Amino acid sequence: PNAGKLVVFGGSYPGALASFFRTKYPTMVDFAVSTSSPVHAVLDMITYLDVVDQSLAKMGGASCDASMRAAFKTVDTMLTSVAGCGKLSGLFNTCHRLDPSQPDDVATFLSNIIGNVMGTMQYDNEIPGAPNIKQVCSAIEGAADPLSGLLAVTRL
Repeated sequence: PNAGKLVVFGGSYPGALASFFRTKYPTMVDFAVSTSSPVHAVLDMITYLDVVDQSLAKMGGASCDASMRAAFKTVDTMLTSVAGCGKLSGLFNTCHRLDPSQPDDVATFLSNIIGNVMGTMQYDNEIPGAPNIKQVCSAIEGAADPLSGLLAVTRL
């Protein structure tokens, strides 16, 4: 009863969570500070990838962007067959063999790989020790083929 006021903070998605928490539990939380948060939730907001692609083309160059597109096109094609999934499982050292008949597993795999690229585009040079756009582009462009380059990117 004599405790101070409780404030929750968050930015971006965690900011939305702070706001939702305050709305759901108004007797527990006195204030919520939410910055750069989505105000309209969108399921499967793939348009964010357009921003990532534009940033990659602008910051990394057309060649880097083309290599990244080619790599993900190759991955998308491979994920449609059992043999392709098997090869990807081996290359990316997945815990379980990917199976094209398991869409949630395929989506999780893709999300993990593209998440590396998205994070680099969003936080370029802001997180000490994390790869930057120059390193990502160097890895994908310096490989024998786009898939090998994407594998190198995931190992940065």
